[in-house]
Amino acid sequence: MKILILEDSPEDAELIRRLLKKELTNTEFQLAGDRPSFLKAMDKFEPDVILADNSLPQFDASEALRLVRHDYGNIPFILVTGTVSEEFAAIIIKSGADDYILKDRMGRLPAAIEAAIKQRESDREKDLALQHLFLSEVKFRTMIERITEGFISYDQNWVITYVNKVAEKMFNRPTGYLLGKNIWEEFPQSVGTPIYKAYLKAMESQRNVSIEDFSYSVGAWVDAHIYPSASGVSVYFKDITEKKKADERIRLLNERFSTFSMVAEEAIWDWSFEGHDIWWSESFYKYFDFENGSISPTREDFLAKLHPDDAPLVVQHIAEMVSGEKRHECYHEVRYIRKDNTWGTMDLRCFAIQNKEGKVHRIIGSFSDITERKKLETQLLEQRRMEQMHITSTALEASEKERTAIGRELHDNVNQILASTNLLLNLVKEDPVTHTQFLEKCMNNIREAISENRKIAHHLVTPDLVQESIVTQLDALFESMLGIAGIHVSTNTGKFREEWLSSSQKLAIYRVVQEQCTNITKYAKATRVTCKLETEKGYFNMNLTDNGQGMDEKKLNQGIGLKNIAGRISIFNGNMNISSKPGKGFSLTITFPLDTSKEGLFL
Repeated sequence: MKILILEDSPEDAELIRRLLKKELTNTEFQLAGDRPSFLKAMDKFEPDVILADNSLPQFDASEALRLVRHDYGNIPFILVTGTVSEEFAAIIIKSGADDYILKDRMGRLPAAIEAAIKQRESDREKDLALQHLFLSEVKFRTMIERITEGFISYDQNWVITYVNKVAEKMFNRPTGYLLGKNIWEEFPQSVGTPIYKAYLKAMESQRNVSIEDFSYSVGAWVDAHIYPSASGVSVYFKDITEKKKADERIRLLNERFSTFSMVAEEAIWDWSFEGHDIWWSESFYKYFDFENGSISPTREDFLAKLHPDDAPLVVQHIAEMVSGEKRHECYHEVRYIRKDNTWGTMDLRCFAIQNKEGKVHRIIGSFSDITERKKLETQLLEQRRMEQMHITSTALEASEKERTAIGRELHDNVNQILASTNLLLNLVKEDPVTHTQFLEKCMNNIREAISENRKIAHHLVTPDLVQESIVTQLDALFESMLGIAGIHVSTNTGKFREEWLSSSQKLAIYRVVQEQCTNITKYAKATRVTCKLETEKGYFNMNLTDNGQGMDEKKLNQGIGLKNIAGRISIFNGNMNISSKPGKGFSLTITFPLDTSKEGLFL
């Protein structure tokens, strides 16, 4: 066996020679390092096999392959190189190379040579069989009509000399119609197309040509094999339109999946338990310190990145999925070592894929980092806890305020009245005849104490918002708290629908107004107050404005009364807004969302 080695590295060539000497007997080698020496060896050495490196100075394997296929026929041609991309490997195989071998995996080279020789021998035998076929007209016709491919032959002037029934059907012509016709005159739309050029090339070079392209004569994609001879050309062809469509669909799916795997936040992986193949998406490498494009990490490498307490549980569940003991999917939140050597959290999903026998042979999984989400959830819980503490604190402060106000009212008013009454009654007791006139004064004091007590009770007791509307209750509140102080109150309820409020919401509104009326009577020195209630676009809005002395913006929200108002409104996910300046009055606005599920509520 004569083996021509196209290689610019004598050391690599020697390694190849020694390897093949051990595996293949009776071999002869010749080394070529550039184009001239390669062409000389092809003519003089006449090799049986060509082993070519991918890149030489001013000469490469692709050019060498083109020369061999154009001028020297089907000599086995194998690419032996250090590195090669999958795309380039596919291109050179499609261009006619028999195989490609990486230099760090040359153990497969002897087997590849034997396989290539056998394949080329098979091709030569096929060509020989075709030549024998043309020698026997009867055998030829019998065979040609039985094949499922289209067959057509031409003489040197492109006149059709034979066409089988399959071809006639593909050309959409009646039986016998095409015989004696010139193919290019019958189908002029094919002139100049790649198939037309392939026909001419085969005829001129007297070499077999194969092509896949769209045929305007057939109106479909075809796979054509053109065999020239001294008397003309014979062509086998078949419709591959569906195959082309399927290939295109597969290409698009692969392209979409590849794009998705690169841009998706989730890392995706595919473990095969039959072939032990492992695939990781592009996103996988952004989570770990594995180098993308290096040797693919193993399952053990990945599991080693998980927290020691979490990894065994994941391994157990995957094993149970593979064995069929558990359902064919699982979900875990697990801790893992991130690139910055800190512990992160990922949500890990695994899905088992069964083969035709119902056995799990692959595990497809995905995961994404949820560390920041977990932190935000923790922060949200803490924020809610703090808000609840704030509400509780506000409620306690309000309660203490109410207790203080009750104590002050009892001490300053009721207690003083009762103490005075007690003093007068003691005088009457000591000298009833002399101090009889004090009895009327005592009775008046007792009536005044009862009146003050009723005022305190009326301020504290929850209003009856079932029997009376909130508007009516607010009018009464304005009259009892502001009216007696000489403050004029006007209300606007034209866009207010009370039925869209719950009882708790109405009570909160009442207490807010009560609180603000207290503030107005104590601090505002106002003469006029306006109150506007609205229920529009899914929200309740209330504005309470006075024309009093106002207050400095820096002191807003400092009073316990306003804090109490904010606490009440926050229970309903509401907001409070205050606008005030010294001498410009005071405006309080509260807003909270309504229950949109209530019948008749339109946003």
